[in-house]
Amino acid sequence: MRVALNHHPQKPSQGKRRGEGGFSLVEAIVALAVLAMAIVAVTGILASSQGGGLAAQERLTASELLQTGIQEAQSIGGAPPPANIAIGGLSYQISSVAGSGSQPNLELVTVKVSWQNQSGATVSVSGSTSVFTQASSPGPYLVAS
Repeated sequence: MRVALNHHPQKPSQGKRRGEGGFSLVEAIVALAVLAMAIVAVTGILASSQGGGLAAQERLTASELLQTGIQEAQSIGGAPPPANIAIGGLSYQISSVAGSGSQPNLELVTVKVSWQNQSGATVSVSGSTSVFTQASSPGPYLVAS
């Protein structure tokens, strides 16, 4: 039986061998690139949804102004005067046109609200109503003869 006198126990390896756990520099860079692309995509989606929200708010404001213009036309019995109204950093132009209605004592009033949106395009909404003309307004009661 032989005994080795100069036997040294094996030391644990001080460096990592290929194939063992951990990430290489290339793997880390690829992971960061994928993460950056995901962040850019999410940012784009958020930006477009915010733009859609602003457009919806502009249209809602214009619709409310349109309804007010139609109600005014009905209360005064004709086309309301033009107006410029500034709301939320935008200027809304309200115009109206009166035309002959389907009956002699009716007028067709069309109200239009226009504004320039955030991207610079001119947008408008319009609506019409039939109103009794001031000269032939029947008042609160109709009397049959």
